[in-house]
Parts: sequence; C-alpha cells; structure tokens
Amino acid sequence: LDLRSANATKEAVEHLEEDSDYAKTSVQETLSLINNTNETLNDTQFLISNITAEEDAVNKSVIEGNETLFEVQGLGDFDDQVKENTRLLNNVKPRLEAVDASLNTVEIRLQQGNISEVVRDISKRAMSDVFRDMGRALRNTI
Repeated sequence: LDLRSANATKEAVEHLEEDSDYAKTSVQETLSLINNTNETLNDTQFLISNITAEEDAVNKSVIEGNETLFEVQGLGDFDDQVKENTRLLNNVKPRLEAVDASLNTVEIRLQQGNISEVVRDISKRAMSDVFRDMGRALRNTI
C-alpha cells in the first residue's frame, strides 16, 4: 500500500513538473513577444516623431512659399508652388508609408492576430486621414 501511494505521489509530482515546465516556457515566449512588441512600438514612436518634425518643416516651407508667392505674384499663377509642394510631398511619402507599415505591424500584434479587428482599425484611420486631408486642402485653398 505504501509503495503504491509513493508511486502515485511520484507520478503526480512528475506531471506537476511537466506542467510547470510548460507554463514556464509559455511565460518566456509571451515575455519575448511582449518585448518584441515594445521594441516595435518604440521604433514606431521614433518614426512618428521624425515624421511629425518633417511635416512641420514641410508646413513651414509651404507657408513661407505661399507668403513669397503672394508677395511676388499677388493672386497670380500658383504652378510653381504646386510643383514645389508636390516635390516636398513626394520626398516625405516613402517615410510616411514606412510609418504606416510599422503601425499596421503594431496593430496586428496588439490585436493578437485578429485580422477583422485590424482591418476595422486601419479603415477607421484611413477615413480619418482622408477627412483631415480634405480639411487641410480646403484651408490652403482659402
């Protein structure tokens, strides 16, 4: 009877050790994923701060360009300014696309692979961006 009890106890302890090892491995994997997500988030925040600074510089350049244009041409032709604005936007576009890709990666990780949730969040952000761009265009036109 004591030998059977000892064997049963030994078997239960072995199962507990296996379960503990599995739990420890799962925790380590989760910690690794969290660390990767934090690194990606930090990289994304760094990119966003750089893009914000570049957007400010572009906005300042556009404002200065508009002021100069009004001084020189009055209400004349805006073709040169449009070309300059297009050139500036084309310079900033690859960086903005990289930030967008990084944000999408972060969102996928934060949503734990739930693609429908990710698509919904990206769609909302895209619509917000469109409305903001329309507002900026209207303001600049006025």
